[in-house]
Amino acid sequence: MKINLSRTLWSLALVLGVLSAAIYYLVNYRMTHFYCQNEVSVVQNDTILNLISSFDFNGDKGKYRSSGQIGQAGQIFEDATQSVSFDFWYMSGQIVAVSTDNNAHIKNLEKFPVFIPSFFLHRGSGIALELIKINASAYLITKEKTPFFYCKLASAT
Repeated sequence: MKINLSRTLWSLALVLGVLSAAIYYLVNYRMTHFYCQNEVSVVQNDTILNLISSFDFNGDKGKYRSSGQIGQAGQIFEDATQSVSFDFWYMSGQIVAVSTDNNAHIKNLEKFPVFIPSFFLHRGSGIALELIKINASAYLITKEKTPFFYCKLASAT
């Protein structure tokens, strides 16, 4: 039995090329298609903001949602909900996101100007974030090398 070396090498190259493309696609897909959430409490002066927040990345579109309460200790808390749609892409190792729609129903946000970037408040605002995979079930999202959002992977709802 005679083995055609040329045909064998071309077949091997084709298999390796397809395998490389599949691995690249899988890694890229995981970085652009995931859902994660967290819980956050922010206290500034007498005001407390408690939220359950989520990011949903789907290709080049995304959605941020939050739901919780805002108020002062000893007083009745008000509901706080927000939804931000955004377009995103990767540039120089960072996620660049630009809000395309914003639906905020949170009173007293002016009490938290330091903690809330304009991306979450104004349509057309952008933000650059770094996505760091911590383990198989969590990401740390940082802004300018500062931890910004701990993101635990979850099933989309």
